[in-house]
Amino acid sequence: MRRADRRPRLLAVWFELLDAANAVLASGVVTLPPPAGALVQRAQVRCDPQVVRNHPVWRTRFEVGQSVALRWRVQLVDRRGNVLDAKTLDDEMYAD
Repeated sequence: MRRADRRPRLLAVWFELLDAANAVLASGVVTLPPPAGALVQRAQVRCDPQVVRNHPVWRTRFEVGQSVALRWRVQLVDRRGNVLDAKTLDDEMYAD
């Protein structure tokens, strides 16, 4: 077994906020520490609300008090950049 294979697996969650045309509005990375035992981890991801409120299409929806449907592309990635799992999640943001 090579030395690199014995190191604890460092995982990262890559996330992107997508608009209706699949354009990336915001993105980021959350690094998860190596698990001690069973992998029971949570990571909370936040995006500045102004990213959504300043979007040319969504801004008008907020001005009339409507909600906006959001999509997040989330990928679980190892230290070498291999994608271990990927999902697209639906979310909703409401006007204040």
